[in-house]
Amino acid sequence: MEIARKNKWLTIAKRYPTLSSIEQQRIQSQMRDWASLTADQRIKVREKYKNIKQLPPEKHHEIKHKWREYEQQREEQKKAATNLDKEPN
Repeated sequence: MEIARKNKWLTIAKRYPTLSSIEQQRIQSQMRDWASLTADQRIKVREKYKNIKQLPPEKHHEIKHKWREYEQQREEQKKAATNLDKEPN
């Protein structure tokens, strides 16, 4: 593992006990998602992240806005799916 990545994980591990349970769950979910990716998929994600970091600030704002919309849609879909599971057949 590269030194920078190793240090990042060590920092996360040190902070983890002090995080709220919601933050801990979020990190665990992200870790599971990352672990499920293939090596090629991880490389692509890292490249995409590097490219996004090089964009001008206006584009960063636009991307963050689109991501928030996407996350909100996902949450709404999860809630809708949960509600469907609860309804009697």
